[in-house]
Amino acid sequence: MKKVFILILGLFCAVCLTACVQPLSNENVKMTEAEWDTAFSDEAFSDFALEITSSYDGETLSSLSGKIQTEETYTRIYTKINAGEGVLENYYEILADKTFYYLKDANGAWIRTVGEYSADVLLYYKDIFAGSYGDFTFDETENKYTAAQIEYASGVGAAADDTETFYDVALYFEHNTLVRAVFEVAMSDTSAERATMQMTCSEYGSTQIALPQTAVPFTVTEESFNLALRADNYTLNSQIAYESGNTYTGLLQRDGDKYFLQENKNGAESDPENTRYYGYLKKENGTLRYLAINDLDAVWTDTGKSSVGAISPDYFPFYDSVFSLPFSSFTAEADTLTATQALLDTLSQNSVTISELSVVFDENGFKSIRAEASYPSGTALTLTYTFSDFNATAIGVPD
Repeated sequence: MKKVFILILGLFCAVCLTACVQPLSNENVKMTEAEWDTAFSDEAFSDFALEITSSYDGETLSSLSGKIQTEETYTRIYTKINAGEGVLENYYEILADKTFYYLKDANGAWIRTVGEYSADVLLYYKDIFAGSYGDFTFDETENKYTAAQIEYASGVGAAADDTETFYDVALYFEHNTLVRAVFEVAMSDTSAERATMQMTCSEYGSTQIALPQTAVPFTVTEESFNLALRADNYTLNSQIAYESGNTYTGLLQRDGDKYFLQENKNGAESDPENTRYYGYLKKENGTLRYLAINDLDAVWTDTGKSSVGAISPDYFPFYDSVFSLPFSSFTAEADTLTATQALLDTLSQNSVTISELSVVFDENGFKSIRAEASYPSGTALTLTYTFSDFNATAIGVPD
């Protein structure tokens, strides 16, 4: 069933909101086509409240209300859906570099994570009528636009030929602004029965959305995990503490295919005897080239390695594995992923046993990674990676 009232149950289940709005006085004169296009522009609907109900034979089937608030530095969206099987509420805050997603956990407490969102679903009904000026007739007596039938191509991709049909459409405006719409849709592809849709719009240019207080600052999801895997700008501090007392620390700054790498042993800032890399890396033709920081007049040398993990396994062990692990190999609780035994067994190779691996996240992505490992000789170590400066790490790599 693909009809519009089902869209409230389906498409809007992903993103949904509350706005108690009342239709305005619906006073308007006939608009020109240019005024119609302005009334249905994206800018006109960048800050508004929406409420939609579907009903059949006097019984409400579902309801949706929503708000979009657009400011210079962010866009907030709140949706609420009531589909007869409970109420679903979501908030989004879209910033320049990330999108925060608010939802309720099983206990009803608000949690926040990172996700991706497009407001296209909330603007679905606006888009239906945006290019249909010529299909409507203006009723001067009741100040409304009417159309017996409107066809809208709703499908994309493989479903590009899918269309929705809207019957007995009436649109009401106030000062060239849409305030109310009434229309009917078929109950299903094979049914002659129709559901009635009622839609009201208000709060244009004055919408305010207050984000909820979260009980837990961040909760990792598969979506936020996959976003973290794609990160290519960050600073990473590595610390490998051996039971013997030796400590290896490393600094890795990454900006795409450019890196700054520094290795230190036992706290030494730069010890030529124990440090192989202290300088810049850049990837060219699939391999990394290296330039020492204290020899900037020298030429770049090809390391023959394609990854930081291969270049510096002592200071950045398991670095390559971290960015290729599947979400399904962990158990998730709040902001932490804990490796399953199956994953630990997979990582335990070359006579190294990984007995513990946990990954902590925040809204920027990886926050820290901790692992416990042991060798056949009895040597044991604790590895800790700490991430910072996501999308704010700049490296002045020489030419």
